[in-house]
Amino acid sequence: MSLTLYALADSYMRLQEMLAAGEIDDATFTDTMASLEGDIVLKCDNIGAILRTLELEADAFRFEELRLAERRKALEANRERLRRYALFELEQIGMKTVKGPRFYLSVTVNPPKLVVDDEQKLPEDFWIEKRELDKAAVAAALKAGTEVPGAHLEQGRSLRVK
Repeated sequence: MSLTLYALADSYMRLQEMLAAGEIDDATFTDTMASLEGDIVLKCDNIGAILRTLELEADAFRFEELRLAERRKALEANRERLRRYALFELEQIGMKTVKGPRFYLSVTVNPPKLVVDDEQKLPEDFWIEKRELDKAAVAAALKAGTEVPGAHLEQGRSLRVK
């Protein structure tokens, strides 16, 4: 039965504690430690293989998402062209409604929508200011040693697989 990395690490730490407490001799410690280290290396290598497989699967899904998004956009464009075509032809012949065996098409008047021709010409009354946090400036100030209330820097760690 293969132990988990958690169990191997636990055994590794207990073995070090046993040596420090004088509960085992140096030869037993060395032999057991060598066995544990070999198991840990093998377990980490297997974890690396699983990580690489998951990474490749995620890449495949990312590619498929892009392909499906392109297909969706093409279908939506076809739908919109067909909608405009039917609207144009019904307006040309003056028909407001068509009742078919499965679908009911009708030409309706939409509510008015805003069209901005030139933003530069709009009065200031119609503009709002958007507040946005400058994270780069906050980080730079903290790195320079300036205290910034409400923010701090954290040093993280990650696992790199090569």
